[in-house]
Amino acid sequence: MIETNRLAIIVDDSAVYTDDKVIIGLDFSSCNIPEDIHAIQWVDGQGEVEYRDTRHNLIVTELPDWALACYEQFKAAPEDLPLV
Repeated sequence: MIETNRLAIIVDDSAVYTDDKVIIGLDFSSCNIPEDIHAIQWVDGQGEVEYRDTRHNLIVTELPDWALACYEQFKAAPEDLPLV
């Protein structure tokens, strides 16, 4: 479960954005992100998965396991990672 209303995970930037904090440079290597995923944007219980190709975004009402794993990386991040 996430503790934020807004969540954005940008895979190429290794970044997680929440309501009040942004961390870049996270290690997503253990998150099992599918290779065709560019990002996920989540607001108030629903979101869109963005692909690297020309497919339309996928509307989701549950965060995929890979996104939850990235969020856990965000929560466990050391304080010395770059904050925006």
